[in-house]
Amino acid sequence: MIRAIEYKHNAQECRKQAKGMFRAEDKNTLERIAQIWEKLASKRHPQLELELETAPEQVVCRANEVIE
Repeated sequence: MIRAIEYKHNAQECRKQAKGMFRAEDKNTLERIAQIWEKLASKRHPQLELELETAPEQVVCRANEVIE
């Protein structure tokens, strides 16, 4: 699950960077990369989105336990 969370984070970072881009081509490229990260996250852990919506603090706690 840790990798899936990292992938989601990477997608968010791509979208954050896209907001700072001036050229539409650059924004679109970063959005496509974000979509790829999202797809990888869903393949790695299909229930992650549901878990994050229903109990995000539990997902983070479990992730921290694995890291420690």
